[in-house]
Amino acid sequence: MGDVWFLVTPLKNWVYVNDLDTLMSIFKRSADFPDQSSSTNLSREEELFDSVIRLLRDVSRREAPASSAPNHGIRRESSRIEDSVYLGGYVTILFVPTFISTGQPSYQLASHFDERTWKARFVDWVIVEDVTFRQASSERLGWLVSNGGELASRLLPEHHTFERRQQIVFDLVKNAKSSVHTSFDLWTASNAFNYVGIVGHFVGSEGKKRDALLGLPRLVGPHSGENIAAYLKEVIDRYELGSKLGYFMLDNAKSNDTCLETLARWFPMDVSRRRLRCIGHVINLVVRAVIFGSNVSKFEAELRGATDEFKFDIWAKKGAIGRLHNIATYITDQGSSAFADRARWNSIYMMIKRALELRCAIELYQSRWQKPKNDPDHRDLTNDFLNAGDWVELERFYEFLKPFYILTKTIEGNASKPGAEGGHGAVWETLKTMDYLFMKFKQAAEDTQFQEASHFKSGIDCGWAKLEDYYVKTDRTPVYRAALALHPSYGYDYFERHWKKAMNKPQWYSDMQSAVGSLFDEYRRQTEVETQAQAGFLEDESEEVDADNDYSSFGKR
Repeated sequence: MGDVWFLVTPLKNWVYVNDLDTLMSIFKRSADFPDQSSSTNLSREEELFDSVIRLLRDVSRREAPASSAPNHGIRRESSRIEDSVYLGGYVTILFVPTFISTGQPSYQLASHFDERTWKARFVDWVIVEDVTFRQASSERLGWLVSNGGELASRLLPEHHTFERRQQIVFDLVKNAKSSVHTSFDLWTASNAFNYVGIVGHFVGSEGKKRDALLGLPRLVGPHSGENIAAYLKEVIDRYELGSKLGYFMLDNAKSNDTCLETLARWFPMDVSRRRLRCIGHVINLVVRAVIFGSNVSKFEAELRGATDEFKFDIWAKKGAIGRLHNIATYITDQGSSAFADRARWNSIYMMIKRALELRCAIELYQSRWQKPKNDPDHRDLTNDFLNAGDWVELERFYEFLKPFYILTKTIEGNASKPGAEGGHGAVWETLKTMDYLFMKFKQAAEDTQFQEASHFKSGIDCGWAKLEDYYVKTDRTPVYRAALALHPSYGYDYFERHWKKAMNKPQWYSDMQSAVGSLFDEYRRQTEVETQAQAGFLEDESEEVDADNDYSSFGKR
């Protein structure tokens, strides 16, 4: 006969035991019981415990099942006992039959069953060990895990798990109260396979914003807009989204424009009105123009094709930032670091910040550095030494870039996170962010107006031009202005203060009113069509909505 283990659960920790004496000892010293001075409670505890012991002893006399298959009778008995031994909310005793050939006593402390951790470890095992889905959901594996604990068996996937989960997402999307807005981007896995991540954003039937992964197809072939559109169409058709497509939030790659133009052949839409741009990506392009000038792509291409020595020369042409980069690379041997072949501005910002903190140490290093006498081909680092003027320019770059760095952190994240709903990159933040950055550029331009030419001064001009380019593109998409106009903290007052008065652009203000009005009419027509399609059972409500939403009061607090 094999050993029988018992699982005693005194609420806060679990203890595995396999003999009745230990079980009795744990039961008696449990701190979670009522006051032991109460004879009534004590009698009740002893009575319950005695009944449990009788049940467990009865099961312990059963013979072990054959090793080739599970004994379902034992499992059913186990379930019956689990229901019988719940002790008034204080201690639960769970019978788990485990048959061990050695028969040696065994004790082990364990934490509560953590469902999230179990799932994560299971997925990790499937990925790391390259386990097929058929293997992961096999009957034999299911038997092994189920007999290791009833709590784990219900978490195992089945051959139709993916289809079942996909149906859940399908139902969520189908019952959405809003249009389904989409964001997608390319991703390269560690095995060099390319994938398209497609995410839907919508208001669910319960009235809450939802985000759902709609597809992650592997991208085979060129990264062209036409090819990406074909994969996107498959996902749209699978979820029957053709009539519910909303806006598309994408980065500024030209291929994304081509992708939407291709999609419009299958799903008619005004691409310029539906195409949204990630404000974080816009900030990235603007700041890169400030640091590296107007042709960042050419600069990066030169770095990719250059030898290590020639890379120093290319960076040296970028003024104080380039020379600081060369010193940092020389000292720390960062030839393969984040900013070796690609201009990542946030890395450079942090490099400047750290250099200003270590200015004394860097100047001491420069004063003591000597070119190795036995290496005539060694780079002459004196060409990259920073002088007083360079430190002034680095200070200017640091102070100017600080708001951009903070903004980048502010607008990234989940706009649906509890406590931060509607922020972190929401559509209404785009114009406000751009206006704020324009103010920073204007201040910097005024401060350097009468100064001599420098990399910082030319960088301000390049960055301002890049920001203007993307600012103009927001005019094509009225939802940017509508989102800010509908925000209770800003409304039309924002545009009147910042556009009509501060920026002296009354025409911009008039254009905004017209754009928001036309978008309002578009939604009203869409609502009327949907209402008529419902056979008029919302007629009374629609009349009230029309009366309340007279355009003369639209957008007012």
